[in-house]
Amino acid sequence: MCAGKDHVVVAGNERNPSIATNQGLFINDLRSNNIDFTYISFGSPYHTFQFPGLENFICTFSSHFESQREVARVLAGLGSVDQPWPVMVPVRLSTFTVD
Repeated sequence: MCAGKDHVVVAGNERNPSIATNQGLFINDLRSNNIDFTYISFGSPYHTFQFPGLENFICTFSSHFESQREVARVLAGLGSVDQPWPVMVPVRLSTFTVD
């Protein structure tokens, strides 16, 4: 899984506060194998709370072409992600667990 990769980018377009189970399992696998990754949400800012300690998180609140283009610029080192979010995010919603 992702052998030989320096960094993996995982993107989601889920508008709900939680992400799909298969994507959550994939992220947990990345974390348990100490693989550096960035999670990009083209939908909900609340996805970050499913993964405590998530270090690299980008939320665009939109999947429009302009948002996708700007994320590509950020990943290429040509853009910045230091803009404030337009919503207040609570301290914690839930964590992703699968039994």
